[in-house]
Amino acid sequence: MNVWSVRDLTDHVKALLENDLKLAGVAVRGEISNFSRSTNGHCYFVLKDENAQIASVMFRMQSARCRFVPEDGMKVIAFGRVSVYEQRGTYQLVVAELKLDGLGELYAAFVQLKDRLAREGLFEEARKQPLPFLPRRVGIVTSPKGAALQDMLTTLRRRHPGVDVVISPAIVQGVEAPGSVIAALRRLFRLEVDVIIVARGGGSFEELNAFNDEALARAIAACPIPVVSGVGHETDVTICDMVADVRAATPTAAATAVVPDRAKALRAISEAQVRLRQALLRRLERARERLGALEKRQWMKLPGRSMERHRLHLDRLDGGLLAGIRRRHEHARMRLDNVEQRRGRITPARLLERMRARFENVEQRRLRVSPARLLERARARLEALERRAWRRLPERLVARERERVQRLREALAFATTRALERRQADLRHAAARLDAMSPLKVLGRGYAVCRTIPSGGVEGGEVVSCVAQVTVGQELEVRVQDGSVGVRVRDVVPLGEVRAATDAVTA
Repeated sequence: MNVWSVRDLTDHVKALLENDLKLAGVAVRGEISNFSRSTNGHCYFVLKDENAQIASVMFRMQSARCRFVPEDGMKVIAFGRVSVYEQRGTYQLVVAELKLDGLGELYAAFVQLKDRLAREGLFEEARKQPLPFLPRRVGIVTSPKGAALQDMLTTLRRRHPGVDVVISPAIVQGVEAPGSVIAALRRLFRLEVDVIIVARGGGSFEELNAFNDEALARAIAACPIPVVSGVGHETDVTICDMVADVRAATPTAAATAVVPDRAKALRAISEAQVRLRQALLRRLERARERLGALEKRQWMKLPGRSMERHRLHLDRLDGGLLAGIRRRHEHARMRLDNVEQRRGRITPARLLERMRARFENVEQRRLRVSPARLLERARARLEALERRAWRRLPERLVARERERVQRLREALAFATTRALERRQADLRHAAARLDAMSPLKVLGRGYAVCRTIPSGGVEGGEVVSCVAQVTVGQELEVRVQDGSVGVRVRDVVPLGEVRAATDAVTA
C-alpha cells in the first residue's frame, strides 16, 4: 500500500476540488452566521441552511466592493469557488461577491447608512439651522436640463421677483452624482448665498440612490448655509432629506419654502402699518389726556414753590443723615472705649473675685428665698383659704390650690437646684481659666524661672532672659514647681556659638 503524508493528501484533495469546473464558480444560498472581520480587512463567516453549513472567507479586496455590511442572520447568495484550507484540513468557500437574497442591496445599504447616521445625531432637529425670512440670494444645486429647475425658477419669480438666483449645475443620477453635488455645494459657499436648494425630479429608488451617499450626507450636515432638500416626489425619502435643515416634498415645494409670497408679505405690511398708526394715535391721545390733567394741578401752575418745598425737604434729610452718621460714629467710639477699658480692668484675679461674689449673692438669695420659707407661706395661704372656704369657696377650689402650691414647691426646688448648679459650673470654669493662666502651671510642665541673687542674699532678683545678664561664676536662683535651686554659672555660650558647636560635633 502507498502511504501518503498529510501534506500530500491535502494537496491532492485541494487539486481535485479546485480543478473541478463545477466548483470553480458556484452560487450558494444560505444564512450568515459567526461573522467576524479581522484587522487586515478579511471577513470570516459560516454559510448555513437547515441541514448543513460551510466555512466561508471573503478577502479584503472583495469585501471593500460589497454594497452592504454583512451581519449575522442575513439571507445572502455567495458567489465564489470551493477550496481547501491546509492548516486546518477543512474545505471552505472563497467568496468573491455577496448579494442579499430577497431584500435589495441598495435598500439594505440605505437602511444601514440611515441607522448609523441616526446614531451619530445627524438627523437631530437641534443641529438644524432655521431658514432666513427673506433671503437676498438663493442657490440651487440641480441638473440644468431637468424640468425641476424650470418649476423652481417659475415659483421663485412668482412668489418674490426681486430675489437673486444662483444655479450651480450638478449631475443628479449615476455613480458620479454624489461627487458632482458636493462640488456644486462648495461652489455656492464662495458666492455668499443665503440658502441652498438641493433638488431633483422624481424617479425610481435606484435613480435617486445618488442622494443616499454617505459623503454627500456629511457634506450637507457640515454646510454652514441652510440647506433645503427637494428630491423626488412626496413619497420618496432619501438620506439627503433627513440630513437637510428642511425637507420639501418636491422641488417646487422647496422653492416655496425658501421665499415668502411677495403679495402676502405686502398685505401683511399694509395691515401692520394700519395697526401701528392706530396704536400711535391711541398713545398720542392718552398722552394728551395726561398732559391736560397735569396742567390742571396746582403745583404745575406754580412749579417754583414745589421745587422750593422739595429743596427744603432734601436739606432736612441731608442734615438728618449727617447727624445720624455722627451719632452712630460717637456711639461706636464710646463702645470701643468701654471695651478697651473693660479689657484692661479684667484680670484672672478680678474675674475670680467677681465669680465668688456672684456665688455668694446666689447663696444669700437662696437663704432668703428658701424652699422652707416658700412652703411656710404657701401653708399659711392654704390655711387662710380653708378658713374662708366654708363661706366663699367650695372644696374643689381648696384642692386646686393645694395642687398649685405643690407644683410651686416642686418648681421652686427645681429652679433653685438648677441656679445653684449653673453658679457652681461658672465658678469651676473661672477657677480652671485662672489655673490655666497661672505661672505655676507652666513650671509644672518642666519649665523653670532663673533669677539673679542680689548682694546680701535678699530675695527679688531680676529674671534672667538673656546671656548678657550673667557672668561666669555668678550665683543664680532657679525656681521650679516645688521650690528653688541655687546654681553657679560655669560657662556662658551665646546661641550662635551653640549652633556652631553642634554643627561641628555633627560633622
